[in-house]
Amino acid sequence: MTAKYVDALPLYRQVEILKRSDIDLSRGTLANWCVQLGNKVNVIVEAMKMHLLNEKLICADETTVQVLREQDRNAQSKSYMWVYRSGEFVEQPIVIYDYQPSRAGQCVKDFLGDYSGYLLTDGYQAYNGLENVIQAGCLAHVRRKFTDAQKAQLRISVISNACFGLFRTP
Repeated sequence: MTAKYVDALPLYRQVEILKRSDIDLSRGTLANWCVQLGNKVNVIVEAMKMHLLNEKLICADETTVQVLREQDRNAQSKSYMWVYRSGEFVEQPIVIYDYQPSRAGQCVKDFLGDYSGYLLTDGYQAYNGLENVIQAGCLAHVRRKFTDAQKAQLRISVISNACFGLFRTP
C-alpha cells in the first residue's frame, strides 16, 4: 500500500519487483487488497468527514487526475480529486480526498450535504449555490488574478503591490 499510495508505484511495477524476489502475486491480487483496505478505512474517513462538517471553516479545491483503467471511460478522460480540509488553526486537522469522475457542482453538494459555515475556495462556479454556506475567497488565487492582470499591462500596480504585501514574511 505504501508503495502505491505514498511512493506512487503502480501495481504492475510492484508485481515486476516482487517477481525478481520469486514472489508470485498478480496485479489483480494487489488491486483486491487495495479495495479491501479502502473498504476497511472508509469507516475512519466517514468519521473524519463528520468531524470536518462540524468545523466553522472548510477549505476546498479540485484538480485533475488521470485514471488509466476506469470502467466505462477511456484513459484520456479527465477525472477529479476534490480535496476538503479543515482550517489551519484547528486542534485536529483533517484532509479528505474525494475522487469524482467530474467537476460538476453536484460533487460538492454531495460531499458537503447540509454543511453550514464558511467555504474557502478559488471561486470556481461549482462551489456556488450552496445553502447556508458563506463563500470565502482564497488570497493566493486573488494574488494570481492581479499577476495575470499585470501581465496584461493593466495599471493596477498599487492594488497589486498591496496584495503581494500580504504574502511577505517579516
